Amino acid sequence: MLMFPGEKRQRNLNRLLRPRHIAYIGGGQVEGAVTASREAGFDGEIWVVNPVRDEIGGLSCYARIEDLPRAPDAALIAMSAERSIEAVAALAALAAAIVSQSGAFLYGITNVEQGFPLGYAISTGNQAVVDVADCIESVLADERVRAIGIYIEGLDDGAALGRACWHALEKGIPVIALKGGDTAAAETVAISHTSAMVVERDLWRAFCRRYAVVGVSTPKAMVEALKFLTIGGVPRGNRLSAITVSGGLNSLIVAGMPELGIELRQPESANAEVMRALLPDIVPVANPLDLNLPWASKTGMSLQDGEQIADCLEQLTDGVADMACFFLDVPRPDALGSDRAWYPAMEAMAQVAERHDIPCAVAGILPEGLVPDLRKHLIDLGIAPLLGFSDALEALAVAARISAAQSLNADREAPGELLTDLDSAAAADPGELPDYRGL
Repeated sequence: MLMFPGEKRQRNLNRLLRPRHIAYIGGGQVEGAVTASREAGFDGEIWVVNPVRDEIGGLSCYARIEDLPRAPDAALIAMSAERSIEAVAALAALAAAIVSQSGAFLYGITNVEQGFPLGYAISTGNQAVVDVADCIESVLADERVRAIGIYIEGLDDGAALGRACWHALEKGIPVIALKGGDTAAAETVAISHTSAMVVERDLWRAFCRRYAVVGVSTPKAMVEALKFLTIGGVPRGNRLSAITVSGGLNSLIVAGMPELGIELRQPESANAEVMRALLPDIVPVANPLDLNLPWASKTGMSLQDGEQIADCLEQLTDGVADMACFFLDVPRPDALGSDRAWYPAMEAMAQVAERHDIPCAVAGILPEGLVPDLRKHLIDLGIAPLLGFSDALEALAVAARISAAQSLNADREAPGELLTDLDSAAAADPGELPDYRGL
């Protein structure tokens, strides 16, 4: 079968990201990687290559790469620079294999973040062989992927990246991007780091509008946005129902929403009447809702009445919300069970999500506001656990902008190819150049 270079690279990348077998080549330093693969749930074949040791990590060693049972789908080389070159040559003869280098940003996400449903973490380095577009195309082949985040400095092949982002849009998979700096100082750092030429801000914004990519401002905001979109899905619009246990926090939410492009619709009048009958007199019926309930009560609704809280929140969101978020910090678990008092109210969000088919989140006001076990519990219920007030707000705003971008491009044909040949562009009739002013 005739295969073009780009197709061959994509096929090999698919093997790397979804391997059936992995070869670890080196000494004792590969043992940690073998353990990490097992702990991550990899159930394929694992091979270790070392010419002087009988076993590493409980696995018998092959003396040479050429002795492996077959060409590995992925390989990790942990050797000196000189020996690594020899190993790559041996692998190339055996498999046309791809060797990837990790990045500090991804290391932080995969080794620090907890309660984050991450499927793939890929660092492309200087993109000498595999670029961001290749990676997007590859992960789109996995039906489990529901959102894609990218960190990018340069735009070496804008046409390929644009095609990949458009393919994601066609599948309904949102793409969000964290852009490296676009100043002279940032370019100096980028060149020393990956040799990338940074993209001017206006050009990058035009690219994002053209291909329905939405930007984020920080690595943490990217994590929170991906979490919200992956667990809850893309909202139908920009209307948010917010729940708190703090009047002061409500003021901050109301003040910040217009700038973020988020609308706070008040509950319908009939629904508001139902809420007034459920809530204590001291709780105003409004959006944001200050759910100021007693810990326990024999006469009215309390924080222990999960079903009643769910009914109340359903009335708050019915017909006026595209997404909902409960903002609070939950005490750390202790002998008194101080954290458990908040569980019924948080779990009520799952019923809201199911009955109204909207994405819902519980957001810690501080980054430490939700302990890891609680985050995992919320994910099991289909609720996105967000961390940090500002990053949570940005995640909600990004979700709203993704919704708008998908709606805007729903019936649009794929954009034409970007100009990649500067000589052809210079020779073109100016009257025939595309009009990019509307991007």
